[in-house]
Amino acid sequence: EIRCAMELGISILKKLGVAFPSKPNAFHIRLEMRRTQRVIRGRGSAELLNLPLMVDTCKLAVMKLLSTISLHSFMWGDKGRAFFFLSLLKMVRFSCEYGLCTHSPQAFVGYGIGLAMLGNFNEGVYFGTLGSEMIRSLGAKEISCRSTVLGIQYLMGWKVSVKDCAQLYLDQYRDGIAYGDTEFAYMATYGYLSASYYSGVHLDEILEKCRQYTAEMQEVHLPVCLSLVLPFL
Repeated sequence: EIRCAMELGISILKKLGVAFPSKPNAFHIRLEMRRTQRVIRGRGSAELLNLPLMVDTCKLAVMKLLSTISLHSFMWGDKGRAFFFLSLLKMVRFSCEYGLCTHSPQAFVGYGIGLAMLGNFNEGVYFGTLGSEMIRSLGAKEISCRSTVLGIQYLMGWKVSVKDCAQLYLDQYRDGIAYGDTEFAYMATYGYLSASYYSGVHLDEILEKCRQYTAEMQEVHLPVCLSLVLPFL
């Protein structure tokens, strides 16, 4: 199902002038990263936060599709990793060239993750923080959960205690449910359970929460998220 959804989205994007390689790999990610760095180079956080709003309906549709592809590719695991980063990097360039929209914060967090994975950790945290500030400035609560979960998992986890990470994941679970981002809300439960375990929470309490989240995921039919939480049972 995930692969079919991604293939459909990519085929539509191609008609809108945004192309993906058929078999993306590390080379394509590095190439896309360099293109994105050229667009961002010399722009401070104040300039990026105050970019004009995106108004072109075609570009807004592209951003929405790219955001959807990034979501599905993230859920696809290692098979979708290249699509995940390529879609987010394209979103950063679109935001810089055509203006900000509610999907832009997620893109800047993803760019930060890419930088961190290339060894530029401090710069990665900088752009992850910028993405969080962008959520607040745009009032983009509906994508707060996915952006923040990605930031905790790949960036903030190195800067924040495991106990504090558990609370952050729990907060994002609640926000994701409240604003309809159910996939990442339940991705947050996986982070919450893991962080709770490593911070010394009693196993009975973790098991109780796990059963609660499992029942909820079964009710809304989220098999990918469910596969992450089931090992705790």
